[in-house]
Amino acid sequence: MSEMDPVKLKKIDGWKDLWEKGIFPWHKDGINPKLEKYWSILLQAAGKSKPEECRFFVPLCGKTKDLLFLRSQGFQVIGCEGVHQACTDFFTENSINDMEKVELEPGMTSYSTKDGKLKIIGGDYFKLTPNLLGGKVDCVWDRGSLVAIDLGDREKYADVMCSVLNNQFGYLIASIEREVDSPGCMPYSLSFDDVKDLFGKKFGVHLMESKSDENKVKDNTFIVSTDKGKDGSSLEDRLNMWRGRWDKSMIGWHKSVVNEHLTQYYDYLLNGKEKIKILFPLSGKSIDLVHCYNQGHIVVGIEGVPLAVEEMFQNGNLKYSRTFCIEIDGFIYQTEDGRLSVYCCDFFKMKPELIGEDKCDSVFDRGAFEAIFEADRESYAKLILQFVKPDFRYILNIYDYGGDYKGPPRAAKKEEIFGLFNGHKMGSNVVSKAELLMQEDALDLFKQKGWEVDYAIKNIYGIKSIAP
Repeated sequence: MSEMDPVKLKKIDGWKDLWEKGIFPWHKDGINPKLEKYWSILLQAAGKSKPEECRFFVPLCGKTKDLLFLRSQGFQVIGCEGVHQACTDFFTENSINDMEKVELEPGMTSYSTKDGKLKIIGGDYFKLTPNLLGGKVDCVWDRGSLVAIDLGDREKYADVMCSVLNNQFGYLIASIEREVDSPGCMPYSLSFDDVKDLFGKKFGVHLMESKSDENKVKDNTFIVSTDKGKDGSSLEDRLNMWRGRWDKSMIGWHKSVVNEHLTQYYDYLLNGKEKIKILFPLSGKSIDLVHCYNQGHIVVGIEGVPLAVEEMFQNGNLKYSRTFCIEIDGFIYQTEDGRLSVYCCDFFKMKPELIGEDKCDSVFDRGAFEAIFEADRESYAKLILQFVKPDFRYILNIYDYGGDYKGPPRAAKKEEIFGLFNGHKMGSNVVSKAELLMQEDALDLFKQKGWEVDYAIKNIYGIKSIAP
């Protein structure tokens, strides 16, 4: 609308003018469904067992009823709003008659319930300090702040946010994303790359949902959380490229049918057992997991991108729970009966003890080994063999090719496979042994994809235990 002038809204007076005119199209009378969906995850990410232990911050909150919802869950709720009228309107319209008003410093005012469990700091967000908030915060709900402020203020906004966050926290961000923002268009776009650039050096940035409408406008949901592997020195991590590909739907490796090699080597993986516990590393949204689950097996996936995991469960019409696991700086997804679990994290943060005492009987590795960096392969082989039983079976798909193309998928010679997977002690009397089960010419496939190679072969390896 014409009143939403981005130039005027660079200053707080522009927002004050809108409130005085009764123009606030961003305000919703109901509770935001994303907050209802994810608040418990934020609590877990903050390392808290119950809301009463947690300080929940809502920046640029306006008069949102999300504040009341969070208070009803037991949180201590702190909002921040630049327009003082919005602060008083919130208390008046919700019949909160015990409001206490305290001047904290020039231009910064606290509007609070008498018990102090809900307060809004009226004033300039960029002047916020932990002291003004009454301490650092554990959880954050950002429904419209980052998309409302001037683009040039985003880094400063992030700096303020980082200064008020506790060491362990959960931070939920909702945004829209257009292919191109037209001049004067508000709210502004906020993409995965934008959030990663603002917070990715210090914290984990998780893309939870991304849905496009008929105008190709994305509705995005992110969770930012503590990541023990981040030290503030670099944006790069193992998952960045894959998160970006899922964000842009560049997932050419995904198959809409059960993998033919899973079917072909099904009996090999069963190893004479009727039901097995089978692991799918870097599982994406593969329907292979749901297929094996529907066959009655116990299924375990490990995948780095929440968006992919959410889509897998939804496409399989499976009811599931979602929890945050501080041990892996990520999420655990599980069906109601517990037979299908996906650990959503950096593969190398996965803990063998999370698999349980009953380790996996089999592994189906369709594209994980060929997706990771070559430098990580030795660590990968050592870790994945910690997830399996002594009498395990493992099918490994990998390309061998030569030429200008460097992947992914990344090539591996059979000598490397044998060197990485042979000779690991798997039990008192057995060691691991890899064997080449099948080769397929893949040159035509590589040519179709425009990958410049001189030759390409798909190798299928079987890995199992044998007597030394």
